[in-house]
Amino acid sequence: MITINPIELSGNWAQGYALDIHTIDSTFIGYDEYGHEVFDTKRSEIGELLYRLKYKSDKTAIDEILDTVVDFLENRWKIINAIYTLIHVPPSKNRAFQPVIEITKSLSLRLKIPFHDDVLVKTRETPELKDVYAYEKRMELLKNAFDVESKLWKKYFAIR
Repeated sequence: MITINPIELSGNWAQGYALDIHTIDSTFIGYDEYGHEVFDTKRSEIGELLYRLKYKSDKTAIDEILDTVVDFLENRWKIINAIYTLIHVPPSKNRAFQPVIEITKSLSLRLKIPFHDDVLVKTRETPELKDVYAYEKRMELLKNAFDVESKLWKKYFAIR
């Protein structure tokens, strides 16, 4: 099991967490033979797994990510019995392999909790946010970018 440092997130919800920061440090070290910038990047353990999955298409990272998420939900946050369904935030970039969707589907199977990928919909294109560090700028770029499909919301999330 990897080490994580959960960070409580504030927003228009009851409670939320990020499991850790992604990048600890990134130092510019020069250019490669193609003229692309090269960085010496140090990531958290979960950040390294997510990097491998997203940018190296290393699907072997999924199981360790899932182990970490399940352990956090069951033993630290202790919210596992209050989860009725899983949804994901639609990705900003179209890829043949979508890591966020694969993690959500896999988590759904592992926890035996329904997964719905049609409830939160994108209303307009958004840029990738990996290089946008200012919270206010991120919020500006994401403003009105998503909507809840209300018919599906009512169907999937009726009061139990």
